[in-house]
Amino acid sequence: MRWSLQIGMTDLLRSTRLVLHDVALLSAVVVLLVGLLVTVFMMAQTALESDYPSVDHLIVDTQLERLREKEPADLVLLGDSSCLMGIAAPLVAEQLNLEVENYCTIGYVGPAGYASMLNDIKPGSRHPHWIVVALNPAQFVRQPSWESWVGYVASASQRRIRHPPTVKDAFGFGRRSVNRLLAYEPLPGRFALYYGGTASVQAELRNSRGSMLDPGYGLRFASLQALKASADRPNLGSIAELTPNQAFLDALRVLQLSVTRFGRRDVFLLITPVPEGVLDSRGVAELNAARKAIGHTLGLTPENVLDMPLQLPAAYFSSQTHLNQWGRIRYTEYLAEVLQARISRVTTGDESVSGGNSASRDRPNR
Repeated sequence: MRWSLQIGMTDLLRSTRLVLHDVALLSAVVVLLVGLLVTVFMMAQTALESDYPSVDHLIVDTQLERLREKEPADLVLLGDSSCLMGIAAPLVAEQLNLEVENYCTIGYVGPAGYASMLNDIKPGSRHPHWIVVALNPAQFVRQPSWESWVGYVASASQRRIRHPPTVKDAFGFGRRSVNRLLAYEPLPGRFALYYGGTASVQAELRNSRGSMLDPGYGLRFASLQALKASADRPNLGSIAELTPNQAFLDALRVLQLSVTRFGRRDVFLLITPVPEGVLDSRGVAELNAARKAIGHTLGLTPENVLDMPLQLPAAYFSSQTHLNQWGRIRYTEYLAEVLQARISRVTTGDESVSGGNSASRDRPNR
């Protein structure tokens, strides 16, 4: 009897230990699964804020984030990608001895989107002294499909608010992560070859005062002289229409309200150049007329419409709207000199102030 009781107690203890072992194992599995689930949701939250549907979204979001984080510079550039990739803000800052920031984005955003950005410039101890609005003729004929970008820019502050990810977000994050492991393609086309991934583009924008390089053409040339000597040119096409359409004019009137609030005296209009050869003589005349009309709509005096070349040699371009690395340097030098002269005139009222000779060297006819 005693022996049987002892055996029974031994079996009971053994069973209890097995049950406790199973419970501990199950608890460990549950904790592991919960931890994994929490980790996935946290990573999904990060993914919601760092995944970009396109290079355009990446550029716009990064520029908007910079705009809202940084103290205002002395001179701010707003506009499309011809400014983003065609004006080297560090070089302008060096030439003018001013704090300069480039917040240019893409043409889809348009004048109404740039107005929203102008309104959102972070208030602080300093206020921008001058704004340059840079527009390329490519956006003069505004398309209905572009209008969503205006709302996208206006809603940027709402997108920055952290929202808990849903189960769908978590599964979507997992799917995208697997896709990246199987086929890594961080950025499309030439941007992937030159920049690599999104972090490199963001670093370029932050380290270069908001300017970046179009890697499409010109990188293989060691100098401007080598570029000019080459017969190799990108296909730049032609421009069919230069007269601003109604959608562009409507957006321009939205920008005019923001310009007035900021102070028209301190705002400059810049129409960025097109390649020589894509316009005939009639097209050049139309572009000149469009520049004057846009300045008038914005309420700017002729002195605040920058008298920059509307055409540059085709060798300076990476595409019809973007300058290559050598064209960008040349054009930025032009711009810095013209800005220096205009700012001096505006601030001193001395109409005799003029720039030096560097902008006139190798400068094409307007």
